[in-house]
Amino acid sequence: MKKVGKQLQPFLQVEESVVSRLVGKYLDKQGAQKLFHYMFGKSGCKAEPRTWEQLSRKRHR
Repeated sequence: MKKVGKQLQPFLQVEESVVSRLVGKYLDKQGAQKLFHYMFGKSGCKAEPRTWEQLSRKRHR
């Protein structure tokens, strides 16, 4: 779970900043999140892949 959170952190930060700017008189938080996901899907850009790192092997002993 730690690795997934680390990979999603940049996306969550961008989402939070964009949604906070979109929320206003005519748009609530839920609508702003839908608009953000629509814009993000339309952009079609992918992030650079990260190198895989071994976290722990204790579970498989």
